[in-house]
Amino acid sequence: MRWTQFATLGLTMLVLVGVAGERTWLRAAAREADRYHQAVRRAADAVPIRIGMWFASDVEVPPAAVKMLHPNVTVSRRYTEAMTGRSVSVLIVQCTDARDLIGHYPPVCYPANGWKATSSSAADWRTDDLEIRGMQYGFRMAKVDRAAELVIDNFFILPDGRTGRDMKELDAVARNRRKRYFGAAQVQIVADAGIPAANREEFREQMLRRCRQFIDTVRRGVDHE
Repeated sequence: MRWTQFATLGLTMLVLVGVAGERTWLRAAAREADRYHQAVRRAADAVPIRIGMWFASDVEVPPAAVKMLHPNVTVSRRYTEAMTGRSVSVLIVQCTDARDLIGHYPPVCYPANGWKATSSSAADWRTDDLEIRGMQYGFRMAKVDRAAELVIDNFFILPDGRTGRDMKELDAVARNRRKRYFGAAQVQIVADAGIPAANREEFREQMLRRCRQFIDTVRRGVDHE
């Protein structure tokens, strides 16, 4: 009986030590993540309001979206080309918890607001030495006098050095006990389909290059695996 009591006590102590160690580890990870999220905010502040001959104005994010996402960073702008008047919208959101972004991306959000999906394809974009893995979506909405069509370039920035195309990659971060403290970011570049493809591509290339500091800061959250 005494041996059983000692064994039970020993097992209990091991469990308690394990719990205490885990809590200490989690607190340390949370402190590290706090510093990281501060750095991400500073990097977001450096996203320029001018991209070549495109000049930006801020666009308010609906309060309901802010309430759902609990964002650490939100950059919502409409860039207008001075010579032509064409405009492209850019939305950058970074959350401290990757789970807050689950389900919030074009294939879900746009149809929920009346847009019909017309295309979806994987796309890879390069900015200097970085290859970004993303998706390009097409959406259409019939209006009284005309039909509106959009082309959306979308990708996720993950805190382990990667970029991602879809919810599967984001979900893997959300399920990881360490990575979840470092959240994730999503970038959308939304253009009218009537803008020539060459002009859309030129804007995207310039935008990604000028956002490189932000992209790299988000990617440096945790050690690469």
